Amino acid sequence: MKKIHYSRKLKQFKILSGRVQYLLRHPGEGSILLIQKIKEKLKALIHDLRFAYSYKELKKIMGAAILVFGLSFSNQISAQWFDAPVLNPFGLSSMPYTAQPAFADLDNDGDLDLLVGKYVFEYSAPYETGRLEYFENTGSASDPSFASPVENPFGLSSTYYYAMPAFADLDNDGDMDLMVSDYYNGLHYFENTGTVSEPAFADPILNPFNIEFNFSFFLFPITFADIDNDGDMDLFAGESYLGYASFNGNIQYFENTGTAADPTFTSPVENPFGLTNTFFLACPTLADLDGDGDLDLIVGEGLISGTSNPYDGNFQYFENTGTANDPAFADPVLNPFGLVSTNYLALATFVDLDNDGDFDLLVGEYYGALEYYENVNSSDIDELINTNSISIYPNPVKDILRIDTEKSIDRVEIIDILGKTSMLQLEGSNQLSIGDLSLGIYTLKITFKDGNQAAKKILKE
Repeated sequence: MKKIHYSRKLKQFKILSGRVQYLLRHPGEGSILLIQKIKEKLKALIHDLRFAYSYKELKKIMGAAILVFGLSFSNQISAQWFDAPVLNPFGLSSMPYTAQPAFADLDNDGDLDLLVGKYVFEYSAPYETGRLEYFENTGSASDPSFASPVENPFGLSSTYYYAMPAFADLDNDGDMDLMVSDYYNGLHYFENTGTVSEPAFADPILNPFNIEFNFSFFLFPITFADIDNDGDMDLFAGESYLGYASFNGNIQYFENTGTAADPTFTSPVENPFGLTNTFFLACPTLADLDGDGDLDLIVGEGLISGTSNPYDGNFQYFENTGTANDPAFADPVLNPFGLVSTNYLALATFVDLDNDGDFDLLVGEYYGALEYYENVNSSDIDELINTNSISIYPNPVKDILRIDTEKSIDRVEIIDILGKTSMLQLEGSNQLSIGDLSLGIYTLKITFKDGNQAAKKILKE
């Protein structure tokens, strides 16, 4: 049997992956042909190295070079694509003014239930209008259906004006506890003193676990994540100020220096790990979007009033270019992966609502509506229609790209490797002039007038 020299092949694999990454970033004459040749060598190396290294390890080495394999290698950043938002799906309904979603399997039946924090404006005492609406998932893990909402269930109580909930098992007893931020006062901790199947929440404790609330803002969504990979949950809070300066939405980071069962949070650090503030509001939510083993960040932003533009609920994507133990975030990318802004606010949370292994987004917007962005990859999009009836040619392409289909085209988008739209054509034409695009690999997304979509990879020479 032929002996495989894994260390030698791994070195070659790293060199070729680096060469592809360079060619993707600095395309030139003959780059596409050279990339295709290198791709065949990489495929052969993967075939041998898979016996000594995991796909996860190989993916991390490849970095951007994984784009040459399209979407079949794994669910990495290039495969992230969010479909057009659906308003109040799965039987959900709007609620007054704001809606901050949080998910947990509260009844231990294998699907995710929904708790929504809302704000109801009242002029008279007791002014405790930050209420919590519970939507039980009576469907399944892959086909959710939510029952009519129940207000402040399981012993929960209202908070001051706003309610921004986040679930985490903060005492490591196997059930989900609840933290709720409010208007000005800080954080309310509701310990789950029930069970994994029958939750019961104790009276709230204000700013527990040594939390220091020493900065002034009026609205701050929160989320928990183990950002430093030490086995306990750290806390992120997004700020939002009353003023209308362009950039107010800072991220406050509370590191958990205690344990999974006995948390202690340090004083907050503003915009750590290279993060920058966002427009007016910062609503953080974290997930491993590129499959490299660390947590990436999407921040929903927005403006409640004081602007003539009703669509300010944008998304800023911060890729984690560090590691699971030592995060470092790249400069933000606005509305990547097909995301589109919501109405004024983007109170976002990641959740796998269709149980397909990737992270979808549920977003609360102003006036309390909920927008669902399903995470689909190109193969999923292609399955929405009969792609055999679509031809894209020439491919590779230098100037004019033609789309041969019997369907009526509504619009065509061309998206670069960072998920940014490089070209948008709304005329519904079956051909595009792309001569001004830089050389490289793009995704062509076609939206038809019947609402269906298709996506294909193209190579610009």
